[in-house]
Amino acid sequence: AVLMASMARSYDWFVYAQTGFIIPMYLFCGTFFPYSTWPEEVRSMGLILPLTHGVMAIRSIFDEDWTQMTLINFGVLILISIFLINWAVARFEKRIIV
Repeated sequence: AVLMASMARSYDWFVYAQTGFIIPMYLFCGTFFPYSTWPEEVRSMGLILPLTHGVMAIRSIFDEDWTQMTLINFGVLILISIFLINWAVARFEKRIIV
């Protein structure tokens, strides 16, 4: 969200971000439909999206099924967060007038 805010040129830009990134992410990350029923190509595409790892981690916590994949999911979320936050901070530093 911070990265999207750093890229926004106007309020309307958030609509484009939601329809172009957030809604497809919900559809391909196993949020509404079981992730295991998707074709292999869609599952591999879903693994690059952060919501997939969040959904898989939360489901394993609620199922009380802590596996190595749960730790991998949390690790991926932490790495993606660090990368995106640093990218957003760098973009904001260019836009801020000192």
